[in-house]
Amino acid sequence: MQEYREIRKHHTLVEICKQPEIAAEVTITAAEKLGVDAAIIFADLLLPLEPMGLDFEFQAGEGRWCIIRSAPPTTCARCAPTAPLN
Repeated sequence: MQEYREIRKHHTLVEICKQPEIAAEVTITAAEKLGVDAAIIFADLLLPLEPMGLDFEFQAGEGRWCIIRSAPPTTCARCAPTAPLN
C-alpha cells in the first residue's frame, strides 16, 4: 500500500507501533482502502519484550526477523516459573 510505504520512509516499524497517532493512521487507512467494517490496531507482537527487560531490533529487509540481545540473569530468573506446571 503506497500510503504505508510513505509513512515507512520516515518511521521505523517500532516507531509506528509506539506512536498511537501513526498506528491509528496506518490502521484506519488500510481499513478504508480495503472497505472493511473493522480493523485491528497496527502493532507488533514483540513490543511486550521491552518491559520484560529484553531489548530487540528489527533488521531492515528481513521481515519479521529480530535480534534479542542477551538479558541479565535477573531478568531470566523473573521469567522462569516458580513451580512445576502440571
